[in-house]
Amino acid sequence: MFYLDSRELTLIEVKRNDKPQEKNKSKVYFWLLFNKSTDKIEKLDFVSMQSSKEKEERIFRQGKLNFRSTSEFFETLQRKYALENLPPTQLPEKIGKKIHTFLSVLPD
Repeated sequence: MFYLDSRELTLIEVKRNDKPQEKNKSKVYFWLLFNKSTDKIEKLDFVSMQSSKEKEERIFRQGKLNFRSTSEFFETLQRKYALENLPPTQLPEKIGKKIHTFLSVLPD
């Protein structure tokens, strides 16, 4: 999946492995935003996506995520954040634990 990071926030694409029989992909795959200043996780509300060799784009109610081979950014109405695309294995343990706790209380 994806792990995109900046000084202010982290975006993570999550695939829930505890729902192997689920047909509704929105209950298995989704994006989380971790705001580092508030120490809170928010599930992004998916609207649409585009995918090509040159770029990936995800549109959420909260903003737009673009990632290309040379740059990644998340844009809200208020601000544009430059992101670094990192291997998911580098996700800090603190954020991993917060994600696990967040997922454990999500309604089915």
